[in-house]
Amino acid sequence: MAQRAFPNPYADFNKSLAEGYFDAAGRLTPEFSQRLTNKIRELLQQMERGLKSADPRDGTGYTGWAGIAVLYLHLYDVFGDPVYLQLAHGYVKQSLNCLTKRSITFLCGDAGPLAVAAVLYHKMNNEKQAEDCITRLIHLNKIDPHAPNEMLYGRIGYIYALLFVNKNFGVEKIPQSHIQQICETILTSGENLARK
Repeated sequence: MAQRAFPNPYADFNKSLAEGYFDAAGRLTPEFSQRLTNKIRELLQQMERGLKSADPRDGTGYTGWAGIAVLYLHLYDVFGDPVYLQLAHGYVKQSLNCLTKRSITFLCGDAGPLAVAAVLYHKMNNEKQAEDCITRLIHLNKIDPHAPNEMLYGRIGYIYALLFVNKNFGVEKIPQSHIQQICETILTSGENLARK
């Protein structure tokens, strides 16, 4: 009988090996935490060098400027360093200049940059710009009535963008009724497709 698994070249877990990484309460040790922080900085520098040759028109959350902004927003949330917020701001502005008005999804469309921008402006206490991005995000639903129902290019990705905003604001900035309407459209589309 043929073997259906790859051999594991790594040793089994040994609790004594983890002692240098975690304290008795299960938290990272200061030494290991510093090593991780140094590695993050090193990798960010490498990424920034690589971005010099990136496609300047790719504003998407998947492979473009909005995705880089999400990374810096996360680093700001973890470390609290306002430098990360400023870096995210630069990438958000770049991504907003690349909106296509063709696709409504988070990863590969306009919803991603708008959702990320709304969250960023909220964190920067610029509520006017945050509200403008939210308004534009809500109106994206009208762009393509025939959008597919998938994550990369369709309505599921749009729902993710709406939920991303609500989660990061901590309040219902996108009305639940709007999200429900998109969900019902997806279900109706699926039912119609199943009948074919």
